[in-house]
Amino acid sequence: MHTGIRPFGPRRFPARLAGTTGPAAGYIETVNEPLTPSRASRPLAHNRSAGVSGMTDKAEARSRKVTVPCQFCLSLNRVDLSRADERPKCGECGKPILLDRPVRVNDDDFRRVIEGADVPVVVDFHADWCGPCKIMAPLLDDFAYAHKGEVLVAKLDTDRSPQTPQQFGIRGIPTLIIFKNGQEAGRRTGVVSGEELEALLASA
Repeated sequence: MHTGIRPFGPRRFPARLAGTTGPAAGYIETVNEPLTPSRASRPLAHNRSAGVSGMTDKAEARSRKVTVPCQFCLSLNRVDLSRADERPKCGECGKPILLDRPVRVNDDDFRRVIEGADVPVVVDFHADWCGPCKIMAPLLDDFAYAHKGEVLVAKLDTDRSPQTPQQFGIRGIPTLIIFKNGQEAGRRTGVVSGEELEALLASA
């Protein structure tokens, strides 16, 4: 069943850039706690045994940390994007944290992801049935790959997670919202080109 959000058609088809293959990498402080509705409001617990011992104050100052759910087990993980060559793994299930592509978020973890990011977060509000959303998908894959370590790209399904779109007044999809410091800094609805997405990020 659709949520009543209507799709916005494309103005033009964006060209696909280079492919988005290869494992994501980054520095990680794990939260060995699966994300469930009952735990969604609990504070993060950083696991210093996951490779954080010996971190210098200088390295801490350069850190670009994000809080992301593992795409396999949904455990929250705290990842430092400034160390993008260290191939992070989930502290709960041991599978890779893939940050060279969009990460899936939902109503339960959305706020923690947005408010826990030291970098801009681009959120794609979409739905599986939405044709224009499917057009945007490869462009966002390329954008996430090109900005790995600098920007977090997330996707939220408006059918499976209807509360967050309602809170942000989403009336059409795809809608892209850029968040900085936990606050909305820019928004576009409908299919956009790569150049328009870069301009939106720069102006946010």
